[in-house]
Amino acid sequence: MWKLWRNVLKVITAAHFRKCKENRVKGVKDVILSSKKKAMYISETASNILKNRIFPHLREDDISKEIMSDETIILFGNRLCQKYRSAHMKKMIRAKLRTVGKFFLTFKKICGSESIKLQEVFDPPHYDACIASINEMCKMDVNTGRYASPATAFAIGSYLKKIAFYLVSESIKKKNKSRQENIKDFLILLQEGLSHEVNKTVLENQKEQKRRKKITLPSTKDIRSLKTYLEKRQHVHLEKLKEKFKFEVWKDLLGVTLTLVQLFNRRRAGEIERVEIDDFLQYERFNENNEMMVNLNMREKLNSTIMFVF
Repeated sequence: MWKLWRNVLKVITAAHFRKCKENRVKGVKDVILSSKKKAMYISETASNILKNRIFPHLREDDISKEIMSDETIILFGNRLCQKYRSAHMKKMIRAKLRTVGKFFLTFKKICGSESIKLQEVFDPPHYDACIASINEMCKMDVNTGRYASPATAFAIGSYLKKIAFYLVSESIKKKNKSRQENIKDFLILLQEGLSHEVNKTVLENQKEQKRRKKITLPSTKDIRSLKTYLEKRQHVHLEKLKEKFKFEVWKDLLGVTLTLVQLFNRRRAGEIERVEIDDFLQYERFNENNEMMVNLNMREKLNSTIMFVF
């Protein structure tokens, strides 16, 4: 019933927002997102970034419900938002929260308790159930001793240790000595157990997958063909923009230029697209007095004076 009412409220809010918001730019996909912000219930302990930038983008399922209702997961999310402040890191934060939320749901299923909270997991008697939850979530084959998702198993162990340290910090603030010692005892078990029961298996599985993975590198001919194609596309878009400005053409030209730069300096697309104008203006040109210019021929020297580093 709660889920039905929430969906109805989201639709009503979206219709109202689309019609009544002033100065709204047409084509911007902010209607559903804004209605989800109004309809969802989030704990007051969640930070503004978590409320406005992380939770509204989560898929609506049992995992998301668990994330937004558990105080310990919200604490973990707050710390992640403090650590990773860049806009492009928000997707990574959501992925980490969903991994922890999925682990917690698996733990509840194994323990057979729906009322337990994540902070109660960090108790020595729950250690065995914790390892069993990791094996269940990452689909460990009992016969072969292999994980279907070894990277996820390693990540869960890392997240649990971080959350344990966060809970110890909170216990110190509240001067709760007994809770602090309890979490530390669990952390000792977790660190010792993960290295033998999980991480060793993960490393073996990853080495095996790496040996069997086939990597096909493009030939020099293919790279040259791609470069020629991109340069032609770039020239066509430039001519179109000289005649008349169109947003679609300009956007395509940005994509082509980004790929050309990536092809030239072999950097990742994310590193290039996040270069700010102030950084670009600090570029340095090579000149004839540079030590690297001595052994170059005339054509290489001409090309090097056009290149710049930032």
